[in-house]
Amino acid sequence: MSNVKIEATAINAVRNLINLSNCMTSDEIKEGDRGVSFDGCIPIYMNSKITKENFNNKIDIQVKGRSVKKLSLAKQLNFSISLSDIKNYKNVGGTIIFYVQVSSDRTKYRIYVKSLLPYEINQLLHTNSTKHISLQFEYIDNTDAKK
Repeated sequence: MSNVKIEATAINAVRNLINLSNCMTSDEIKEGDRGVSFDGCIPIYMNSKITKENFNNKIDIQVKGRSVKKLSLAKQLNFSISLSDIKNYKNVGGTIIFYVQVSSDRTKYRIYVKSLLPYEINQLLHTNSTKHISLQFEYIDNTDAKK
């Protein structure tokens, strides 16, 4: 399966999840983005009224999509992230990484998420010297997004 199709499915899955929230929008997540370590950001608003006046902050995000023959039912999964990406996450004050398993026919997916804040990033950088670091991601479903 084409990496472009996997990426599009993964990004659409994350967009759908974010759009379930009343205080966030997904219009800053770019498909086909080849930027450094990020696929865009999630703007966060103080309430459900999405206006400039209610803008609160933004969170840089990375979406990783992978095609799998069978979706995992696990609540947690490990996924490897490059050390250079982790350093870039530190430079912007943290990020949220979405790991999306996509079924081979692209009709089903499962989203896992990992928040990386500065303290944890510093710990990872001090204790790892390999080029990739395995991180534990938590499964998130649509009901979690509505909270």
